[in-house]
Amino acid sequence: MADTPVFGFHCTNSDCGKLFKMRYPGKPGYFKVTCPHCGAAVTVKVPAPAVKQSPTGAVAAEDVTDRPPVPDTPGKPEIKQPGKKQPLPETDKKPHEEGKRADAPADNSAHDVIDLEEYPDGATSFAVGEKSVFTCPHCRERKLSYTATKEGMLTFSCPGCKGKTRVMFRNHTVLIDPEHFNGRQGKLVQVRSLWRRVDYALPLGEHIVGRADNEKPSTINIKGDSSMSRQSISISAFFTQRDGYRYLLRVLNATNPVLHCGRALTQGEEVYLAFGEEIRLGGTLFRFLEDEKAQRFPGM
Repeated sequence: MADTPVFGFHCTNSDCGKLFKMRYPGKPGYFKVTCPHCGAAVTVKVPAPAVKQSPTGAVAAEDVTDRPPVPDTPGKPEIKQPGKKQPLPETDKKPHEEGKRADAPADNSAHDVIDLEEYPDGATSFAVGEKSVFTCPHCRERKLSYTATKEGMLTFSCPGCKGKTRVMFRNHTVLIDPEHFNGRQGKLVQVRSLWRRVDYALPLGEHIVGRADNEKPSTINIKGDSSMSRQSISISAFFTQRDGYRYLLRVLNATNPVLHCGRALTQGEEVYLAFGEEIRLGGTLFRFLEDEKAQRFPGM
């Protein structure tokens, strides 16, 4: 009971307004409670509790190293008979060696935290709400499984070598459906180390993105990346009463790599952007996101 989160709320009764506390009811949502001060019935919104971390500052994940893969096609479930001893799984280990690995990895607890880079299908993160499995980049032995409930970067400690790994989780991409009205504006975000991102607003019109160059400047000039073309891509932002805000990316120069969601684009190729998608120009990573500061279309 001591580990149950406790939340504080202010009574919504205008004659009271005092602070009261309640324990986490087991799930997030809206709940009707009685204020202990004035006795008024109030409705409170209980959020999901924060992810619990271990004393080392790392989130606990399930170790699935020796777990056999789940078959692609569902088979007939095995029926366990009461009182009948089930056979143990076959193993090459001797009984006295069970639970002990032959090649125990070195202790990597003192090593620097490693940012995970081996995401499936060339992605740069796992999706929130889906079971994610990754291999410890320190020992290359242990496989960890975790299902994130919210977006963010979490640190995991390998149960084998104790090495720490940072893993990114993101919400699913919100697609801009050409058949439906979109009242939200977007922005281009340059992803940099240590969360020092740079935001670039994308008002209506054409925006040229490229390497900073005095002779041939772009609308959005990026410094410090010699692998990016001087005028790499253009992003045209336009608005119609039927479709709302739309953003069209067009490749101007593909001499250096231009990647959209991990797929290489050729010169002259065009693609409509969706919120959450990633764009890589040379060695610089961008993300197309909703611009919270921009004014929305009236009524949205």
